[in-house]
Amino acid sequence: MRMALQVAAFEFLRVFKIKDAVITLVLFVCGALFYAWISGEEKRVKAPISVLGDAIQLENADHLPFNFLPAGAQSEDKLREMAASGDGPPVLVVHSIEDVEFFVKDERPSWYPQLLGVIRDAQRVAAMRGSGLSEDALSQVFADRQVELEVHEPRNEAEDQKRESIAFLCVMAMMLGVFMGNVHLFTGITGEKQNRVTESVMSAIPAQTWIDGKLIGLSLVAIYGLLVIAVCWFVGNEVYGIFREKFVLPLEIVDPVQFVVVLALTSLGFVLWFAFFGAIAATIDDPNTSSRSMFMFLPMMTMIVAIPGLNEPDDAMFVFWSIFPATSSTCMPVRLVVADPAWWELALAIGLLLPAIWVLRRFAGKVFATAMLTHGTELGWLEIWRVFRRA
Repeated sequence: MRMALQVAAFEFLRVFKIKDAVITLVLFVCGALFYAWISGEEKRVKAPISVLGDAIQLENADHLPFNFLPAGAQSEDKLREMAASGDGPPVLVVHSIEDVEFFVKDERPSWYPQLLGVIRDAQRVAAMRGSGLSEDALSQVFADRQVELEVHEPRNEAEDQKRESIAFLCVMAMMLGVFMGNVHLFTGITGEKQNRVTESVMSAIPAQTWIDGKLIGLSLVAIYGLLVIAVCWFVGNEVYGIFREKFVLPLEIVDPVQFVVVLALTSLGFVLWFAFFGAIAATIDDPNTSSRSMFMFLPMMTMIVAIPGLNEPDDAMFVFWSIFPATSSTCMPVRLVVADPAWWELALAIGLLLPAIWVLRRFAGKVFATAMLTHGTELGWLEIWRVFRRA
């Protein structure tokens, strides 16, 4: 165990650089200042529309992305000419209630469906007025009717959104940590194999001890990387808050016990994935040409199955994924934050995850011992299967 911890310390210190963390912090602060500069509090400019004709009554509203402007004494031809040259706004020509034209220079604007809805509402009102209905009758037609909503089990939508945000951050933290650790794992193992230093190292320490040290060290690297990003984000957010309204994470909904359990599951997930990728990396002879490098993207599958759980955490399939060892470290934290899983589900998830880690750790050690001494060729899948059976 002592030798494994020495290897873990070596792997961690090889990545741990205070200077890199400081540079990352400076970049986050500069990014926050730049974003505060470009995201001013300027109001959105509404698109003007020249309106010619008064057969229908068009009114401006705050929620609309355009404003109606009376055309005044200008002729229709002059307004069209100005709109076509870009010197004037689009033109809305109201010939009658049924005949309305909208003239724009080059392409239909994105807010055209909203404009169409406003025009049609105005046409209905004008048609009703033309039919002889009194103002009282019209007010009765367009009056808002009371509709009562009764919810049997009311939900706090604001709190649900906060929980979904925290759960999504848990998923992204897991993915980011795995990918950061995998980069160092693949480059380290394949580099050591290509530099032919494995024979010397394996003559001094057992292969299982070597891979155990790597798993511990790179798991700490992943946690350290997430911690650096978290600190940089919070500092950058505080700097941004000096000039603009800062972003607020709803951390108050996460209790300490829940945080510890999520951190433990995430750490176990790191060990599981790094054990698997350590075995794969050891079989690669040349990382530039090997097709096995695509296994690095396999954790993306856990994110794909975890995202639907943000809205349906108690779905039967998602409950299965939250217990299944390969996905439990990503999906169970989502259920812990968004829902309230039974204690036995959490116990079962951890009870299956720990033996899976033990098996993969043994498998990685056996493959590591064989593959790291194999040069010029890669172990075939049949050979890997034989090694797995011996694990």
